[in-house]
Amino acid sequence: QRLGISATSLGELSLAAQVSNLSLETLAVGVQQFSKNIVATDKDVDAAGGSFQRLGIRIRDSNGVLKSNEVLLGEVATRFSQTADGATKTEIAMALFGRAGAALIPLLNQGASGLDELREAARQAGIVLSEDTVKAADEFNKSMAILEAHAQGFWVKIASPITEGMARISTEMVKATKEGSGFWGTMLAGIKAFIMEEEVLGSILRDRRLLT
Repeated sequence: QRLGISATSLGELSLAAQVSNLSLETLAVGVQQFSKNIVATDKDVDAAGGSFQRLGIRIRDSNGVLKSNEVLLGEVATRFSQTADGATKTEIAMALFGRAGAALIPLLNQGASGLDELREAARQAGIVLSEDTVKAADEFNKSMAILEAHAQGFWVKIASPITEGMARISTEMVKATKEGSGFWGTMLAGIKAFIMEEEVLGSILRDRRLLT
């Protein structure tokens, strides 16, 4: 969602990145910046240094619909495969893909057809997650987070009365000290307070509402 490209498509491109000695993280950073530049260029053709225009690429189709990131990535790759490497290509790559642009050039030089071949190879190798699997993983993560929150809540219910009880015990001991009860008098005050708190805590722990 952050990159503006499907998880399946990113998985397909992972093999192309590997072949180009490109980390998936660098690819992701570049694609994210590419997505931002598509939106910016749609508002202002001079955005990203007018790179799409310089490559002769229209970001909207004949029906006026904004092309997908995958389609535009393929078109950029095709133009790169037809252009000699050099300062101009590097400049455009960095304008379109940000700081990851220069590293992405070997991948883009494969052209749309080359990327499609590697996408298919990735699918056949079984390294691409389906959208259903990605959604299932997302639901699993949400469920685990909810379960963890319930577990934390349970321990908070237990910890709260214990902490409050310890505070009351220490308060009674400090009070006894101030009254000049001496060491044993202070200890006795603490023991009495502890016995009272133990009864309260036991009652809380026996409360069925706490255990459900």
